[in-house]
Amino acid sequence: MSEHKPITDQELNEILARCEAATPGPWMLHGNEGTKVIIAGDYAYQEKPDLIIDICSANNDDIFISHAREDVPRLAAEVKRLKAENERLQQVLKQISSFRHCCDDYRGYCGAVEIATEALEGDNK
Repeated sequence: MSEHKPITDQELNEILARCEAATPGPWMLHGNEGTKVIIAGDYAYQEKPDLIIDICSANNDDIFISHAREDVPRLAAEVKRLKAENERLQQVLKQISSFRHCCDDYRGYCGAVEIATEALEGDNK
């Protein structure tokens, strides 16, 4: 397996742009064991949907594809939320760890400072 590289904001925006450019959802899976199709778009419930994908698969690819239109934007939104939360928490940890010099004078800060310092150093290990 390759080394993990965090998704950049640019990459995340490119993923979302591809989602927005795709046929709007929901995408619906129809058919039986032999023949399955995914239909989507404004006319999905009518005779001529905007998108028809013929699926010949027995390994759950059809389910994955039919859910991707809704799943990918939700996952991207969660990644953005977690990145923002992580940034806020990093700033708080940096502020707490800056009280290192106070540990001798105020015993109460020592535990918080040690926890924050260890958390920050964990990212660099």
